[in-house]
Amino acid sequence: MTGGYVNIIFILLKAHQEIKAVILDTQKVIESIGDKLNSVSYEVLIPNMDKITNLVINHFKKEEQEIIPLLQQMYNPKVEIAQYVKDEHMYIEKELDYLLSSLSSLRHISMDVNSNTVSRLQGVFEEMMVHFFEEENGLYPLVQGYITSTKEKTP
Repeated sequence: MTGGYVNIIFILLKAHQEIKAVILDTQKVIESIGDKLNSVSYEVLIPNMDKITNLVINHFKKEEQEIIPLLQQMYNPKVEIAQYVKDEHMYIEKELDYLLSSLSSLRHISMDVNSNTVSRLQGVFEEMMVHFFEEENGLYPLVQGYITSTKEKTP
């Protein structure tokens, strides 16, 4: 069973890399456009945001199916760390949904996106990068250590 969890962590790390790559591409698009997004930029931005949203939702779902139960085994199920991860997931998902919906709506009425929306996009990308950093350097090593120690205790 421990091999399965090691594989899950590898899959989650690989998903981080894929999501980060799309985020970086999207940030380059935003930087090249400046503060105002026009109809041409929507053609690139909306598919990228849709891809990020789908990748993130699938990634979070896998974490919540595999990692959250482990955290609950490691600690009391009511301990804050599992809920903290879930809360961050929920916040990021809601923000991505809102931004994707906003961009789609603005595109349909041919409006430019103002600097507040651009700033909000950049903010959620930064939040996601911090989230991934915390998982890669804190949560996943913690889980890996637990898996290793459990394996060593098993005869």
